[in-house]
Amino acid sequence: MKIKYQTTFFTLVMLLVLSMCKNNTYTHTTANSDVKTNKTSECGEIVQQDPPAIHYRIQLMDDTIEVHTNCDNIISMTINVAGVIISKTIHKPYRINILTDVMSLSEENKYELALYATKNNNILPLHINIVNALDTIIDFHFKPLRFDDATTCIVGKCAPLILKSSDTNLIPDTKRWLFRKKEHLTDSLVMNMVNLLRKMSSNEFEDYITNSSIPVVNSLPCEKYKVSSNMIADHYVLFAFESQNEVDKFVEDIVSDNFKLTTETLTNPLTCYGETNGCKCIALIGINDNWSYDVMPLGLVVIDNIAPKTRAIDYSSNSGTFDMLYGYNSYGYNTNDLNNDIKNLLDNDNSDIQNKKTITISDNRRINMENIPEIDGNVTIQAVNMDGNGIKCSITFVISYSGDAKSVTIVREYATGEYESYYPKPERKTILLKDSQSKIKIVYDYHLTDGDNLIPLIVEDNHGNKKQIEINVPVNFEYRGGNGINIDIENNINNSIYNY
Repeated sequence: MKIKYQTTFFTLVMLLVLSMCKNNTYTHTTANSDVKTNKTSECGEIVQQDPPAIHYRIQLMDDTIEVHTNCDNIISMTINVAGVIISKTIHKPYRINILTDVMSLSEENKYELALYATKNNNILPLHINIVNALDTIIDFHFKPLRFDDATTCIVGKCAPLILKSSDTNLIPDTKRWLFRKKEHLTDSLVMNMVNLLRKMSSNEFEDYITNSSIPVVNSLPCEKYKVSSNMIADHYVLFAFESQNEVDKFVEDIVSDNFKLTTETLTNPLTCYGETNGCKCIALIGINDNWSYDVMPLGLVVIDNIAPKTRAIDYSSNSGTFDMLYGYNSYGYNTNDLNNDIKNLLDNDNSDIQNKKTITISDNRRINMENIPEIDGNVTIQAVNMDGNGIKCSITFVISYSGDAKSVTIVREYATGEYESYYPKPERKTILLKDSQSKIKIVYDYHLTDGDNLIPLIVEDNHGNKKQIEINVPVNFEYRGGNGINIDIENNINNSIYNY
């Protein structure tokens, strides 16, 4: 019976150890024999006690080693990473980012570790030792860049992305180092080692940048992209996004719809999906039949399918009396109020797209978006003054604008009436909004009638997006004296009756 009991106890201990190793966790308990405490018994006697045991638990979370302990002392430890020694002195909360420490190693040590990991399925053993307390080994799964960006490219209307850590000399330098070490690797293993070295040379994120200007399109489905990549997946699709959440939702929709919109090869040009306005990252998504998927950032593009935000301020409540005989204008527009309205409109309509610089996706990858083309515009149009008569009025327009705004077109429509042959002819007057200005004043002739006069306006941005609105110019014509309007065919309007 004694033998069976010992065997069972040993088995339980082994199962516990294996369970902890499986979760990259190691627990060790030690007693501090140098320090003892005193306790008074119920009888009043002083009894000397052993100190409480100190517990250590090592856990590896992603790139971070966490030491959980019930002591508050400074911990001295060494980490043997495949023969490369790292010495550390740490304070609470006792965390070490192993990748940060690897980045601080010499170039020779980085090459050694990259070779070791490449030969061992990207696993580095971490031999962790806390003096007089703990000695254990935990496997660190060192994730290289998932794909060879040198053989992944996109051709089409976008700004191609490259890894910021990409060094064109790193591949030949790695091969030279391997040759001197007499270590021959296949091309795929060389690229794995190169991508591990890039990982060691980068910061917390793998940054993607572009050296090209970001193009602007009105609609992505109208564009076709040629993609080549060594990504291996069961299904492929191109998607333009602004966040990892958008990617997750898109893949969920693809899977639930039986992989609709995807293709099984990259032989033919691909359509890119994603239609919302803004600066997007175009990525190749590889989805497997088991629903796992990978994302490879390829390029940047800006989608602009929204016209400038436009406002027409007509102040219809301030319309005054227009003297039909003398052309007297009693409009009561307050110029200070107008300027304040325009300033508030332009200040409050700033888009957040210009402030957004990065997109962070899985595996600590970050897409940097800089020098984004401006696609948000604001235009305010105001009719501030008139002068004229019932045949023709000269209207003063003030146009204030900012951002992506190209032109304003004032539409003068065909006017009918008893004296229509004398009215201003129909036309479209286009005013170009120059970058060097933010406000333009223009005087334009129009035939106005008694009451509301809705004048069509067309606002266009630099990418062909248009918006049509109307501005109201209300007037009240009053005839004061005279026997009527005299029309002289040769001299047109009788100036003895109409004074301007």
